[in-house]
Amino acid sequence: MARQRSPDRDKAFGLVTQNRRYG
Repeated sequence: MARQRSPDRDKAFGLVTQNRRYG
């Protein structure tokens, strides 16, 4: 999985990570 610099994708990924962590 190549890590690309995308603010939109990074934001969505961060939200998903938070949901998984605190969900």
